[in-house]
Amino acid sequence: MNRNNIEFLLPSAVKLIRRDLAKNEQAVESKYFGYINALGGTVTHAGLLQALYWYTRTSDNEERKKIGDMVAELLQIREKLERKEELIPAIEKYYAEKDSRQILIWRNRVLEAGVALKLALRLFHKIKEKDEEHGD
Repeated sequence: MNRNNIEFLLPSAVKLIRRDLAKNEQAVESKYFGYINALGGTVTHAGLLQALYWYTRTSDNEERKKIGDMVAELLQIREKLERKEELIPAIEKYYAEKDSRQILIWRNRVLEAGVALKLALRLFHKIKEKDEEHGD
């Protein structure tokens, strides 16, 4: 991972969190902190492609998918992809070709996007689920 890449992604990560997750531009539900925190471990233990499938599946968990979409959008910005939907097919191609160098490069890019989101999330307050239920 490269600190300069993370710093490049950080302003975009803040904007994405404000747009997609923040309730009042200052607070985010605590479950999203957990999803972002688990991203690195999921990539490390399950593998890059499996983690991307897990975070981008629409039928399973719409809230977790928001994190996958944000990672894809950050990588779209960094890699100048025309559409964020191009991310997984591009990585699948490297797996099919068994191009371990490109797989490692993309793994690091995904982790950098995750770190940028994690750092950006620290700028927001955490709303606990029970606070939401009671309107506190």
